[in-house]
Amino acid sequence: MFNVTMSDGIVLTTTLWTLRSVKFNEKSSFPVNYQSFPYNYFVEKAIVLQWATALLLKTMPQHAILIQHMRGNGSNTGKFAGFHQAQDIADTVTWLKQQYWWNGVLFGTGKSAMGVMSYLSALVNVPMRAQSVSIAAADEYKLIYQNGAFRSALVNGMLKYVNQTDYNVTYIDHEDPGPWWNGTNLDGHYAGVKWPAVHTAGWYDVFQQDTLDVYHGYRTQSDPEIRDLQFLIIEPKGHCFAGGAVKWHNLALAELSTLASTFAGMLFGVLADAVNVPKFEAGLELLRSLSKQIPRVFWYVMGSGLHGAKGNWIAAADALPTPTPTPMYLAPHKTLSEVVPNQSSAFSYVYNPEDPVKTLGGNNMGAPPALTGMANLPCGPWDQLPVNKYRTDVLVFTSEKLQTELAITGRTKIVLFVSSNVTDTDFTAKLVDVFPNGTRLLLQDGIQRMRWRYPHKGPQFMSPGEVYKIEIDLWSTSYIFMPNHSIGVDISSSNVPQFDANPNTGYPLKVTSRVPYTLLANNTVHTGLDQASHVLLPVVPLDSVAPVRDKIMQNLLPHFSTTADGQPTLAAKLRALGEDVSQ
Repeated sequence: MFNVTMSDGIVLTTTLWTLRSVKFNEKSSFPVNYQSFPYNYFVEKAIVLQWATALLLKTMPQHAILIQHMRGNGSNTGKFAGFHQAQDIADTVTWLKQQYWWNGVLFGTGKSAMGVMSYLSALVNVPMRAQSVSIAAADEYKLIYQNGAFRSALVNGMLKYVNQTDYNVTYIDHEDPGPWWNGTNLDGHYAGVKWPAVHTAGWYDVFQQDTLDVYHGYRTQSDPEIRDLQFLIIEPKGHCFAGGAVKWHNLALAELSTLASTFAGMLFGVLADAVNVPKFEAGLELLRSLSKQIPRVFWYVMGSGLHGAKGNWIAAADALPTPTPTPMYLAPHKTLSEVVPNQSSAFSYVYNPEDPVKTLGGNNMGAPPALTGMANLPCGPWDQLPVNKYRTDVLVFTSEKLQTELAITGRTKIVLFVSSNVTDTDFTAKLVDVFPNGTRLLLQDGIQRMRWRYPHKGPQFMSPGEVYKIEIDLWSTSYIFMPNHSIGVDISSSNVPQFDANPNTGYPLKVTSRVPYTLLANNTVHTGLDQASHVLLPVVPLDSVAPVRDKIMQNLLPHFSTTADGQPTLAAKLRALGEDVSQ
């Protein structure tokens, strides 16, 4: 264990974990896998054991994990600062350069909060060789506020887990996406990424869209030399450990998890000895030759789970299929139409912040309380009928029954024309699969806080009675609707505790969180003619989400484990070739 002093004098506890077989002497050195860590020792040990069994023993026995506890964590000095800690990564690398046991090869890994810090290392130009990040974000503001709405369940649970509940006030006091958030997102900084990476996302994960956006940034804006060495794996769950009403295919989940560690092993194994530029470039070239043989994106295609239904399998391609944005319009009689209604309609309801719509499913932390100490908020694809029952503040729209399968993959958005009698309120939207028996299975949901619809312009208040056009981002999904099912959209103004209930007053969150005061909002959704509210579905051809050929999985996975006759695997052969490159 080391006490590492940062450039501002703060001392951070830092632990080096290795296998017992690793010998420490002046003649030996090894690569380091760095993780910035907000949790306690017991979680640290569990994570180390997981990595040791999944990665170290298989690909790099001469490999160390360096776990550094963040500011204000445990016995560390300094105050907890959320994810405003990227400079500490740079300071730690400066310290590493003075250690005889480091060979100069740095890998970045992390899941959840550790993954956030790993992504943010690109802000400080660390000499990374490769990276594997799972279910993480790279924009702290969007992590805390989704389209202006405070993500209360996520923030409160996360801070409770790391024993930093007092920091909740700090987040509340910085509702405006202004300079305070500088240094906590990668926008405009992707050119600093100069290494290959494996990204793992989850369709129902709390960080889902940000993980996908980061992958896109790495793929299109990073150093051109490594853009083709980015791999993406999308499972259904993410932080949603408990699942939902649909039982996902366990074998497919296991294969996706294996793929994630497989790709990480491939990158880390080949680049473990890339101690200089020639070896690094040679390793990249070897990885390029391998990457030509396999898809870059593997994702789970979800389905209803009913007998004979399509979906709940793995698809693979060099990129997610390009969808055709297909509108379905909110129409009279609360239907969904493929054409713009030729008459205008208005659907109104009263939103009472003191009686909000309750969260049931979606992109939430779904871990059991015994594991995290958080409330067990249901996550994943849950039936919304119990949520909507007896409520007059949820507008439920349903299409005609589908005649054929309909596949969607990509980002879903809902465009609404709305008005209210107050200066600020929320509008929420859910995309659901409506089963023949009436079940409304949640696929994705979203929210828009009206005063933050143009976040970088500051609060923009409504004029009572005026109609505004807004766009609610429902993030991304991959799903197959079956014949005899319908497409559904549910509109309301609250989803608690996933988001805090908007009190409709327009006051800043730092005021309303301390002085409870609410107003009733008479909210209206307008449809038809030039106010044609609609959902934009990311429709793709059915064959673009077909299950990956079994041969791909059978041929890919054995490359990174010991062969039956004990012969070197492909990854080992590539690494051996890299060792022939001299400085």
